[in-house]
Amino acid sequence: MERIREVLDSLNSALCILQEENKKISVERKDIDSQKKKLAEENTDFSERERKLNNRELNVKEIKSVKEFSDRAIKSMKDAQALMKNADDRQALLEKGLKKLAEDKVNFQKEQADAETANKKQTEALIKERAEFDVKMKAAKAMSKAMN
Repeated sequence: MERIREVLDSLNSALCILQEENKKISVERKDIDSQKKKLAEENTDFSERERKLNNRELNVKEIKSVKEFSDRAIKSMKDAQALMKNADDRQALLEKGLKKLAEDKVNFQKEQADAETANKKQTEALIKERAEFDVKMKAAKAMSKAMN
């Protein structure tokens, strides 16, 4: 009888130990599930940020297209100035037009310079943000692989 009691006590003790280990494992599983959920949220956030970056890159390309168009427009304006200069019968109109063109040219060049400066800053920011994003994506993927 006493031997049975000792065995029961041993079994009870082992059962308590197993229950404690089971509780620890359960807590660890909850923590892992929570971390997986956070990683999924971060991946969603990264995907959204990547989409926004792609949209911004498209905007930069559009700005470059506008700049090319403006360069062609400036060339066309110069050609028009040359044609007007050679027209003797439009001398009065030419002087007035040239003055206006000069003012517009200065304003346009100033706006163009400002746009180019802003474009360069935006391009640099995009390059930096893209590099940071790539690093974060690699880290997130590595963590995701490690969690699985």
